[in-house]
Amino acid sequence: MMNPIEHFTVDASEISPLKQRVLYRAGLKRIGFSDPPKLREILNQTILRSLCLVQPCVQHCSVPTDRVPSQVIPQSFGRIQSMTFFASTLGSAIDREIQSKADQNQILEATLLDSWASEALELLNQRFDKHITGDKPRTRRFSPGYGDIDLLLNGFIVSWLKFTNITAHPVSGILIPRKSTICMIGWKTGESSIL
Repeated sequence: MMNPIEHFTVDASEISPLKQRVLYRAGLKRIGFSDPPKLREILNQTILRSLCLVQPCVQHCSVPTDRVPSQVIPQSFGRIQSMTFFASTLGSAIDREIQSKADQNQILEATLLDSWASEALELLNQRFDKHITGDKPRTRRFSPGYGDIDLLLNGFIVSWLKFTNITAHPVSGILIPRKSTICMIGWKTGESSIL
C-alpha cells in the first residue's frame, strides 16, 4: 500500500522570481535596469497581479519501487528503492489571466505573465525538492515528457496516485492548469526524508 497524498504549500511571495529571469524567459535578454520606464511599469504590474492570482500547491506521495509500474520509472534512475511523485501547480487563475491578456491582444502583458508563472513554478518545484531532500542518496528530479517517460503518462500518474490539484488532457497529456508539473525523484537507499 502506498502512503497517503500529502500537501505542501508556500506563500506566493516565496516563489516570486527575479525580474531579470522573467525578462530573460520572455525573450528580452538584453533589457537591464535601464529598461524603458513603460516596460518597468508593465513588469511591476505583472508581478503584483501574479502574486494575487497564484495558489502554489504541491501534492506528493512516496511509493516503494516494487509497487511502481515499470513504465513510469526512468531508466536513468537505475536501482532505487522508492520514489516520490509530486504534482505542483500555481492554480488556474493565472492561466485564465494569461489567456485573457492574449485575447485582448495585450501580447507583452501575456508574455510577461506566462514567463513569470513558468519561473515561479520552477521555484515552487525547487522549494519542494529542498523540503524533501535529506542525507539519503537520490536521483535528479524528473518529469514525463523528457527522456524515456512519455508525456502521455501524466494522465496515468494523476489517476494512479489520485492527485486532485491537477488533471491531464487524455489525448495530449498536457496538464491542466497549464502552469503545473508532474515530477518524480528516486531514492537509492531507504525512503525519502519526509516519510
